[in-house]
Amino acid sequence: MNWGYRVAILYFGFASLIGFLVVRSLNEDIDLVTPDYYEKELQYDSRLASTERNLALSNPAAIWCDANGIRLELPADFDPSKITGTIQLFRPSGMKLDFTVAIDSKQGLIQKVDRNNLVAGMYRVKAEFVYQSECYFLEKQVIVR
Repeated sequence: MNWGYRVAILYFGFASLIGFLVVRSLNEDIDLVTPDYYEKELQYDSRLASTERNLALSNPAAIWCDANGIRLELPADFDPSKITGTIQLFRPSGMKLDFTVAIDSKQGLIQKVDRNNLVAGMYRVKAEFVYQSECYFLEKQVIVR
């Protein structure tokens, strides 16, 4: 086999690889973070103020993950019956795994998302709640194992 055949085989192999990668990338699902991300971007300043308001508390709200699931700990000096809001769980790897849970005043200051409702992997957890007409926000990335 002379060098001309080797060059032709190498060229055909490279072109096949590029063709395979193009076809594969065209078949990949690309989900947006949220369908209305332009409107969410316009609300960025109010979201930033809500985050700073939470951090300014003497005992700010916190999110963590343990073997039982994901937990949101609300500030200890808040009355749980006067808190309303949502916990949004965003899964970057697929929009089908995203869901939102309402904050339940019956759970008290520790809001729980049970491990049975979660698939192993990374979640971006966003909690937004209102207490005495003040909005609070926090966001944390957690890994469920």
